[in-house]
Amino acid sequence: MSPTATLRLLALMTILAAPSAASGSPTPAPATAPVSALHDWLALYNRHGQAELERFAKARYSAGELADRPADEIAQGARVWFLNYGTMRLVSVRQTSPREAEAVVHKAGVDGCARLFVELEPRPPHRIAGVYLEPFAEVPCGERKTAVRDWADLASSLDAYAARLAAEDRFAGVVLVRRGGRTLLSRAYGARRLSPPAPNTPDTRFELASVSKLFTAAAIARLVEQGRLSLDRTVAELLPDYPNREIAARITVRQLLSHTSGLADYYRSGAALRDARPRVRPSEWWPLFAADPLQFAPGSKYDYSNSNYVLLGSIVEQVSGEPFAAFVGREVFARAGMTETCYCAPGSPGMAEPRSRHTRLAGPQRKASPDRWVVVPPDWPRPATPAGHSVSTAADLARFAEALLDHRLLGKQTLDLFLTPAADIGGPEERALGFESARAGKRRLIGHGGFSWGVRAQLDVYPDDRTVVVILSNAEVSGMEAVRAKSRRWIAGLPPG
Repeated sequence: MSPTATLRLLALMTILAAPSAASGSPTPAPATAPVSALHDWLALYNRHGQAELERFAKARYSAGELADRPADEIAQGARVWFLNYGTMRLVSVRQTSPREAEAVVHKAGVDGCARLFVELEPRPPHRIAGVYLEPFAEVPCGERKTAVRDWADLASSLDAYAARLAAEDRFAGVVLVRRGGRTLLSRAYGARRLSPPAPNTPDTRFELASVSKLFTAAAIARLVEQGRLSLDRTVAELLPDYPNREIAARITVRQLLSHTSGLADYYRSGAALRDARPRVRPSEWWPLFAADPLQFAPGSKYDYSNSNYVLLGSIVEQVSGEPFAAFVGREVFARAGMTETCYCAPGSPGMAEPRSRHTRLAGPQRKASPDRWVVVPPDWPRPATPAGHSVSTAADLARFAEALLDHRLLGKQTLDLFLTPAADIGGPEERALGFESARAGKRRLIGHGGFSWGVRAQLDVYPDDRTVVVILSNAEVSGMEAVRAKSRRWIAGLPPG
């Protein structure tokens, strides 16, 4: 696979493998072997039978892949893909290297386009070393509706699309579209709770996961605007109690905001799952990553890490002299009129119950459960508050976005500073200071996504159109991403003004 494709896959559901190691030079695979393997895999996937998929995995996957992920788990993972995306119709396929093939497929379940990749091991018998999916790719594949006429058509089309996904158990949540201060769409779909059953409503509160990082960035921006903090101050200067002084002296606030610090992520390292004790203050999370070596020299590259926002939360506390949640509550939530947003306990009344087709958040413990929903326990350890532990409604997120656009939260100069791209993340999107920055066609787009066990969330803001799209989901399936992909594609095609 190309480096670009690999980067795109890091945050997606994948069936990943590493080629098995052996001495000597690789022997090229037969000329059509990768394409044949892709065709064979796709035929089995579309039949999505557990027993067939498992037999195929045992016979056709490499020893390295089977050691990493046994055949029954490979089969279950493919079946979860089927639940998410439905059948995949082959549109085109090409061999990209002696052991790799790439296809464009149309996914019937979400009426979307995807890229599918198959990689073979480098040595005979050239078994499958990995199957990868880029599930929402900007490639033509014959979607049913490729354009909308106007903003009213956009709202009705998104509503109909989200309703179809919900009816097929691929989405549960809320979709909100506002333009110029006027609500075009505000509708809930699916179940807020499975037992006893209760529906989502437009006022349901959802866990936001990493969308919460926007509030931490806004709190830092408030301190900058007040003249109490500089983006070029180091962690060592601001947090004198931080235990790793050598690393702290090399990292600035700007690098924390843009994920260019080099700090190891306490989730990807497994530290948060190995030590899941309750934590309240941001500083209580330091031991999960403070002793880890830097992943790269600060400022030299981008790598998303929740640890950055733990330190930003600690900086907010140190500079303001207040608990993090209290400062954000006054300086962000209250100023934006966000009355339904809080850092509060999961399972509280009126909150959506997160659920998943997987048994854990990440890593080797993440097992597929295609035949049942897994309800996320309220006491499961959530991220550190500054990195992703807020709860809100779609309407409150729109209030936050509009308070930014109206400069009720931040002055124009400060907001422009924080929205300026600060890191290249290896694709069409860029990372600003706390915000994700992208394009939908010629339209500028800012915001942030959120993904955790049982949770999917997205805030998209189109500043030039004064348009806000909020998609919140308490079902960790493809629906949120699918609605986001459709909304961006359709908005990209609308005329300006």
